[in-house]
Amino acid sequence: AARYQKRYLTFPDLQKGGTVEIRISPTGIDFRGIVQALKSADFVVLRQEDPTIFNHGAPIDSSDPLAVPTFMNYYVDLSDAFAKATATVIAVIEGDVRGGGMIFPAMADLTVATQHATFGLPEIHRDMVPTVVSRALVERLGQATTRRLALTGESIDADKALQLGLVDTIVDPGDVDRHIESMLRRWEPRSSATRFIKSQLLPRESTSAHAMGTVMGTWMSRDKQVKVDGRRVLDVSINDGVAVLTMCDDTYQNTMTVEMTKAIRNAISRLQREARVIVLCSSLSNFHVGL
Repeated sequence: AARYQKRYLTFPDLQKGGTVEIRISPTGIDFRGIVQALKSADFVVLRQEDPTIFNHGAPIDSSDPLAVPTFMNYYVDLSDAFAKATATVIAVIEGDVRGGGMIFPAMADLTVATQHATFGLPEIHRDMVPTVVSRALVERLGQATTRRLALTGESIDADKALQLGLVDTIVDPGDVDRHIESMLRRWEPRSSATRFIKSQLLPRESTSAHAMGTVMGTWMSRDKQVKVDGRRVLDVSINDGVAVLTMCDDTYQNTMTVEMTKAIRNAISRLQREARVIVLCSSLSNFHVGL
């Protein structure tokens, strides 16, 4: 175990290339550190800080109305970083992983678990939906299996996760370090090959994370959007036949809410009269085109 620990750098000591281990806390994620590691390292090993919990995702019960949109943006960025990473990612699950934490076994290149590991999407029990994570799971498990897990909110053990393809290998708790070290010993001298496999030979398909973030905005606004009146969600300008529609709904992240739909519908007659070209853009950091 001592040799294994010495093989790793830890954020923020990460240099370009090499192997980095990141410890994941039960209810907190160092999004910035993980994204940096995915961009810089050759190999990233994700381990848990807590002996019984890998990660339970974001604090979705927060009373802060900005908490969920903020975390959603973090998860979208993290999903994008996983999708674009040329680093080989190993997730080591030795406890419970739920909700947003499922992004790690879903998007890791190799997920190693012990018999103590359990997995699940409990969002439906809190009247929530697993958006960005569900898209990541579809690539690993397929749509039917991911849909069932999201609808039932059930938890599954390591054996079931192995059967479904969420877990690649089950090892005894005492053999985890030796197993990871063995894989790294095989891979580290061949980092150029592992990077080529991930970036050129077998690149990851898009997880549509931004689109699923938009879906989350739709869900969040389902009970509130009709109550908000007079909020500016769309700017329209027309000059010399060129119409520019700028979506600017910073509350629901340019989701197709009732207000956004109404604003676009109200602009149609003017667009038909005056516009020859229509440019649709966003004033926010994200851009929603799911019209």
